[in-house]
Amino acid sequence: IAAIGSVFTPSKGYRLSHVVLSAMVSTGPEWFDVFREHCGGMVQSSYDGAMRGGSYVKRWDKRMRDAKAAGLRTATISVVNRELLVDGPGKTMDYLADIGVDECSFLPFMLNDQNQTTGKYEEYAPTMSAWYDFMIEATERFIERA
Repeated sequence: IAAIGSVFTPSKGYRLSHVVLSAMVSTGPEWFDVFREHCGGMVQSSYDGAMRGGSYVKRWDKRMRDAKAAGLRTATISVVNRELLVDGPGKTMDYLADIGVDECSFLPFMLNDQNQTTGKYEEYAPTMSAWYDFMIEATERFIERA
């Protein structure tokens, strides 16, 4: 942290912050002080809908709610996949807002070595047109909720 801060200094116009990207399903309250001290009170987690199964989402939901109850800010990064398309952007945005997520971001489901060799890309990746439509509707839902 100190090495990064010595290069990206406020005098050069930088505002430096750190965040931990955690799956949250195994991250208990013992980590919350780490997030407060080193990450400005924020934790980021991947939310990919039901792609990993219902029991995974239930554990994730509980941990995210625990983090909010402990006063942490939460952020998500979501890979838009078939399951999120089924839920739809409105339901996805409403759910994330209802559990108190402070920031969310979305990425297209990208082709890489891991998901290409497992067949996950063909199973979960939407078309780019479907991704664009999802993002447009998600943005519209965000504006409606604001």
